[in-house]
Amino acid sequence: MLKIRNVLVNYLKKSVFYWKYRNFFQRKVWDNYLNDSNSPRRLIYKKFVKKYKLKSVFDFGCASGPNYFTLLSEIDFYFGFDISQSAINTIKRKIKYSSSNYFFTTNIQLFKEFLTINKLNKVDLAIYDRVLYLLSYKEVENHFNCYGSFFKYVIIDDFYSENIVADNDNYLKTKNFIFLLKNFNLIEVKDSKFKPWNDFTKNYSKILIFKNKNK
Repeated sequence: MLKIRNVLVNYLKKSVFYWKYRNFFQRKVWDNYLNDSNSPRRLIYKKFVKKYKLKSVFDFGCASGPNYFTLLSEIDFYFGFDISQSAINTIKRKIKYSSSNYFFTTNIQLFKEFLTINKLNKVDLAIYDRVLYLLSYKEVENHFNCYGSFFKYVIIDDFYSENIVADNDNYLKTKNFIFLLKNFNLIEVKDSKFKPWNDFTKNYSKILIFKNKNK
């Protein structure tokens, strides 16, 4: 029975429906993300922001805001995007003030409006915390073609290899992010802080740090 459930969940994870309505499958998922704001895998972003004195962040797949709460004391501007309205509602309930400096939305097209309102021509750091593996190569390529010019640094925590590798038992697949981020230089690769749960996630979970060639 458990095996059938796992197969069903893995199948659902390939769909947008699951990620938009994840709270129906995991009731406390967004509260759990908030409790994760001080975990080692979040603190890597804080250390990077402090090291380079970065003040603005774009967070793709922000969930209920763990990275926001991790970075809040260091940054002046934050744009968080997630496809789940439930996730966005959760973070909005936790914030006790309103400011155009900190924006959370399910509409990524509002990012350029966010830049205009705050008189920014870029954000210092774009974070992709275990989210790009859900997208196709073409979707990732289109995303960076559309928004990549607005980022100075990019940190991707995901499944990486030069050649595509798939997990036969799950929905997981690696991507060559160096190939996809053509206008960026790779400046560092290291092991992810995510806890692995099989050989695939142990071998291919990486943190890649990029810098825009033009910024």
